[in-house]
Amino acid sequence: MKRVEYRVDGDLVRGVLHEPPGTKRRHVPLVLATHGLASSRTEWYGLPARLAEAGYAVLTIDFRGHGESEGERGIQSLARATADMNGAVEAVRNEYGVDADRLALLGHSMGATLALGAAPALNPKCVIALAPMRRARDEMSLPEFVGYNAARLVHAPLRLVHKRGLRVPYKVDYRRLYEDPGAVQRAKRDRFLQRTIPVKNYHSIVHELDGELFASHVKAPTLVVLASHDRVVQNASSRAVYEALAGPKEMAVLNGSGHSMPGDRRSPELVERCLVFLRDHLRG
Repeated sequence: MKRVEYRVDGDLVRGVLHEPPGTKRRHVPLVLATHGLASSRTEWYGLPARLAEAGYAVLTIDFRGHGESEGERGIQSLARATADMNGAVEAVRNEYGVDADRLALLGHSMGATLALGAAPALNPKCVIALAPMRRARDEMSLPEFVGYNAARLVHAPLRLVHKRGLRVPYKVDYRRLYEDPGAVQRAKRDRFLQRTIPVKNYHSIVHELDGELFASHVKAPTLVVLASHDRVVQNASSRAVYEALAGPKEMAVLNGSGHSMPGDRRSPELVERCLVFLRDHLRG
């Protein structure tokens, strides 16, 4: 593994490049992995290393404001994510013989939605979307939606006296992410989730980030993977994203897995499904 650092709008973005085995420099395809809402690259666990063993350079990044990267905590938008992703590709373009023109985007949850939204700008050869979210509003209960909007009413005056502004609790916890109790305990130790969401990010998350709309502009071959026991993103939401895709598409369902598929009990099956897709669309 190789640490990767680069700056976007003054903030330091940090990630890790998982390199294929061997010492001979050669041009290898690049897989750029993007994490979900209020998460970090830690949530990928062993998936990047497994893909690297098969001959791919896999770059996992923490978006600005997440994980080890700098920036205001929890802030996210399509423009912000696209800039982070473009910076990541350029940062490793000449490292280890990485062929950044043979690029695959691999996203999870909101990271999958952002990957679909950034695809027209990054022009990947293919996309893998794990549990892509159609709209955050679809995953909110009515009390949550009303409460979030009520918080917005007090947010503006609060910003006058407190620069950080109001934050609300993030409803997702580790037990909702996994079916495997051991995976839940590991995630609790690693603590990769942020516990609050900034209210100032409301418009971007709830109104701007529309996976169904983004998918309608994606012409690259795309694999959508659903988890049968997903308690964070409804399968119907991910299926709507799949139906909207404009290019060649495939769908797979991991039976018995929770939302965070890379670290749950069916992760070996996920690795194999990703490798088959990448061999078909990225190796040439």
